[in-house]
Amino acid sequence: MAMEGPFLYYPMLAHSAQAISKHVIRMTLTAGTHGTVHLLTMTDVSLEEVLALNEELASLAAAGIPIDLGDPRQDTRAVLAKINENLALRTSLGQSVNTALAEDTQLPAVYRYAVLTGLEADRPALTLDGVSRQPRAWYDLRSALGHAFLQPLILFALAYLGFIFLCLWFSPQLEHIYEQVDQRPNLGVRILMLGRQWMPVWVPLVPLATAAAIYLWNTRGRVTRPQLIGSDHYLRTVANAAFADQLANLTAAGVPLAEAVRTAGNVSGDPALMAASEVVATHRPGESLAVSETQKLAALPPLLRWALTQDLGDEPLPDMLRFVGETYRQSAERQAGIWRVALPTVIGAFVGGLILLLFSLSMFGPYIGLLRDLAAGGAE
Repeated sequence: MAMEGPFLYYPMLAHSAQAISKHVIRMTLTAGTHGTVHLLTMTDVSLEEVLALNEELASLAAAGIPIDLGDPRQDTRAVLAKINENLALRTSLGQSVNTALAEDTQLPAVYRYAVLTGLEADRPALTLDGVSRQPRAWYDLRSALGHAFLQPLILFALAYLGFIFLCLWFSPQLEHIYEQVDQRPNLGVRILMLGRQWMPVWVPLVPLATAAAIYLWNTRGRVTRPQLIGSDHYLRTVANAAFADQLANLTAAGVPLAEAVRTAGNVSGDPALMAASEVVATHRPGESLAVSETQKLAALPPLLRWALTQDLGDEPLPDMLRFVGETYRQSAERQAGIWRVALPTVIGAFVGGLILLLFSLSMFGPYIGLLRDLAAGGAE
């Protein structure tokens, strides 16, 4: 499946996660209060193998692959180092690694559930997919927006150099003409004169401000979700695809549906999906749903809700869930493709067009005003 792609390029991570998985015979996960996960049946997992997995996650983060470990403002490697410290402390006190992963609420919830899901399904790819799919969706949005501003940025740089030329060469020529005809310069010329007067201020300030904006985009922009038309729908579609994939792999591994749907909902980190998952997990066939439960269940998209609540006949649930996940994944890819085409076109047309218009006015406005003033003076 597509989610296993990163392990083709990072075999050490797959090896580390697989080494953990081979020790797991069966774990049952239930969601408790305050986000705690209780292990009803535990088997031994080596601390060294979990630390090796964390080391590989840190290497992926250093290579630029977005990893979700809770607060995006914190450095991923620092968070993983803190996780290693917590696990080492708990195991030194005699607690098993399984229990430490499941019950330590100081660990990021997304990380805990992603690791436990990978162990439960014996699918190492699920761990990386659980902590990286949503950040990758944000990164795709951010990349599309950044590429869309590349052309306007080039136009802005050319307009900046052109305005310097106008202030240094074009403006003195116009001033000299007005002095010869003994007339007051028009507004456009006065703006160019003012620009030449303040050149020691704005000439270095503009590139510094641009560099600061690019720096903020590359740092703080990483932790801020881009707000674009349709971005919420895109991110929900990505989350639905991830939820369906996680649930398909858990049910295919023999995990009961109630436990699988809870775990998949917790991996998503989406409160609405978590609430809907709890309704699916606790609902018994034939029972009517309360109004509040129906409202929570509405967080599931129609296709996914149908797969989880309707009789599928002879169709295996994991196969149906994989089909649902692939459907939502293709939908998200179509939306991303539209942005890759539409954003550069729209932003280039409006922002780039505005920059070009302002530069044209600064160049032709004073000259046209000069011709008008000379014509009016000659008529007098």
